[in-house]
Amino acid sequence: MAGERFIQSGPPEIQTLPLAYTGCSMGVHLDPLPAGAAALLVALVLVAAVLNARTGRIPNWLTMGGVGAGVALHALLYPEVTGLAFSLEGLAVAFGVYVVLYAFRAMGAGAVKLMAAVGALAGWENWLGVLLATTVVSVVIALF
Repeated sequence: MAGERFIQSGPPEIQTLPLAYTGCSMGVHLDPLPAGAAALLVALVLVAAVLNARTGRIPNWLTMGGVGAGVALHALLYPEVTGLAFSLEGLAVAFGVYVVLYAFRAMGAGAVKLMAAVGALAGWENWLGVLLATTVVSVVIALF
């Protein structure tokens, strides 16, 4: 595939993970999402859901910890600029979309920060799938 190269550093399970450039203004796409990032993402969302259900709040330590973990994880797994760019692009897109929703009072500030953390862990392309899934689940919950 044109524009594709392979990472040769890192843990053995991801030594040949393809790193393809998407060709759009947002430049980095990692496919598939590393297992560590996926596990952290699931844990982050589950803990946020439980805490939000119990207290009606998503704490800053969780959201900011998720942002930091996402950026650090991708920067460590992919020591070139690509891992950092992947994470920061996801963070920026997720935060940008949700801060607009927050401005219209459609979301709380905790949800904005949580989605920024999800974006940092998942990247912007994977985050769009998360956005779609959470929208569907929210509509189903609202109907019942």
